[in-house]
Amino acid sequence: MNPLIPQIVLAVTGLLCLVCLLQSMRLRRLWSLARKQVQPKGNGGGSPDVSIIVTCQEQQSQLRRLLPTLLSQQYGGQYEVIVVDKLGEKETREWLEDLESRYPQLHHSFCPPTARDISIQRLALSLGAKAANFDWLLFLSAETLLPDDQWLQNFMSCADEGAEAFVGISSYESGYGWLGEKIRWSRLWEQMAWMPYALNHAPYCIHPEMVCYRRSHFLSHHGFASPELLAGGTLELLVNHNVGSGRLRVNLLPEASVKLPLPTLYIWRRERLYNVETRRHLRRSFLPRLAEAMTLLPFPLYTLGTIVSALLFQESLPVCLVLVVMWMAVCVVQWLMLRPTAVAMGLRRAPSLLPLLMLWLPANKLSTWLKWRFTKKDIFRKKFI
Repeated sequence: MNPLIPQIVLAVTGLLCLVCLLQSMRLRRLWSLARKQVQPKGNGGGSPDVSIIVTCQEQQSQLRRLLPTLLSQQYGGQYEVIVVDKLGEKETREWLEDLESRYPQLHHSFCPPTARDISIQRLALSLGAKAANFDWLLFLSAETLLPDDQWLQNFMSCADEGAEAFVGISSYESGYGWLGEKIRWSRLWEQMAWMPYALNHAPYCIHPEMVCYRRSHFLSHHGFASPELLAGGTLELLVNHNVGSGRLRVNLLPEASVKLPLPTLYIWRRERLYNVETRRHLRRSFLPRLAEAMTLLPFPLYTLGTIVSALLFQESLPVCLVLVVMWMAVCVVQWLMLRPTAVAMGLRRAPSLLPLLMLWLPANKLSTWLKWRFTKKDIFRKKFI
């Protein structure tokens, strides 16, 4: 073997170690940004009026959990809640009518059963947007779990005249052991990946659980009119295609975050598969995809380089010890950097098995892409009702 090869491998490993340490500083980025945001005090005036649109489909149990908290918000401006039932179930409609008698700010609608030639999700959101009375439209998932009656006040605090849309942070509930750790880590990493780019450049990708969008902007762009008739990705495409650079705001206040029920393994894998198809239709995607790859790959490559270097220098115990100690030091630094960011984004703590998760995530993304590659693309198109 060429005697230069071990030295080259060792030098590359050292370079990857430096890259990983620099990347760990990026993990702390959102934490520093969150600290700069100021929590609103009290219910003072100046809060923008907002129409909250909730779509549902056989989700009465989720609505019974969400609506009482949502309708009892202590908010400084006016707000209304519009529930759009995609199926128009009689039981859900009667329950909503009873609730409307007690809450004047609640309204409901439903999709007509004859709507067969358009995406039912886009139709439901469009009906809610056209029925709204205020300029800010807050599209909220029926599954979201609100922390308290101050949530709306905290969430709407980042609205300003220059914004066309803004989003918040979300995380999953605890549970499921190792599977839950993987699902929560995947959500945390994705938000850390796209939020800094969205703040500095353009809105590449968002999570659709809570998206606030200007009604005037929605109507001027003809709502969800789009050639892509995808089964998913409705709000992601709306924001990515229509919101201009520097016009998206991200509310990083922990008090403005929401929780989501932890999905089953089947549902989570299905959502990730559909996300791969959705991201094919996102615009301005080259740079954020490159940044994501540069974030995901250094640590797995550094781990591989450490293993190869240790094998090449196995006869030199001091070199092997230094390699192992450096790898462990990088893991500790990354965990310390991630800890405040994880807490700021709604998690109780940083993942305890961070090195394993950072090795697992790129492998999972690759396996999801391979599954998408060999899946018939018809399943990703709109479903006719």
